Amino acid sequence: MADRAAVQQSGRPLAVCLMQAVAVATATVVPVFLTGALAVQLSTDLAFPLASLGLAPAAFFGAAAVCSPIAGYLTERIGPGRSMRIAVCTVTTVLVVTAVVAHSLPVLLVLLAVAGAGNALAQPSTNLFLAQRVPWQRQGVAYGVKQSAIPTAGLLAGLAVPALGLTVGWRWAFAAMAVPAVLVAWGTPAAGPTPRVAAADRRRNGDAGRPVLVVMAFAAGLASASGSALGIFLVSGRSSRGGARRRPGCCSPEPPRWVSPRGCGRVFGPTVAAATTSALSC
Repeated sequence: MADRAAVQQSGRPLAVCLMQAVAVATATVVPVFLTGALAVQLSTDLAFPLASLGLAPAAFFGAAAVCSPIAGYLTERIGPGRSMRIAVCTVTTVLVVTAVVAHSLPVLLVLLAVAGAGNALAQPSTNLFLAQRVPWQRQGVAYGVKQSAIPTAGLLAGLAVPALGLTVGWRWAFAAMAVPAVLVAWGTPAAGPTPRVAAADRRRNGDAGRPVLVVMAFAAGLASASGSALGIFLVSGRSSRGGARRRPGCCSPEPPRWVSPRGCGRVFGPTVAAATTSALSC
């Protein structure tokens, strides 16, 4: 217990560690959501049909799936802090390079695959980062908060469309997203390598076996696929039906009606109240 407590105490408040993990997880998944939000502009500029948009998440998440086992080993080898920084720097580079040299669909897919590899490294590193710093009684809340990174990335990608994509162009939207990513990489702690665990200590009472992990991974994949597909294909789907031109509220070619002080209060007020109540009750 003393060793575990020593591992959990990192010298930083738990809230700061949690925000760092959420920021890293958000930054590393932004490219695929930004591609989906800017699908109309990308398809026009790069001259590919909207039906080919499915290749973008396939390249991103496919590369992430292939690289995940290696990413997990690397995280344990060099530590979660360094892994998080490498992951964010990889995605930041992809955002900048996409804004500069992405002139065709194949190039875009290659860049998204590289970003997917960065995301693969971010997931185990942020999980291990929280496991070492959050007491086990609070880890459920911590991992739940960390999962807010995915909808947060979708929100940022959606806001980038009316703010940048429709005003100065989609390339500036990618370049602008690299700025907060740089700040996230700069604020990520570069901790030392994770202490290696002896083979006899790796399996403890209550640890899940490989069959259970396979089932959990399959279930998590199905669960994340629904939310990710909604965020990635919403704009292109409505645009193909003409909805983005008629009712652009949720698809971002024009600011929706609720983007006003009163409208934002009506939409986000109950959400903030519920989140605050949930956080205080934990």
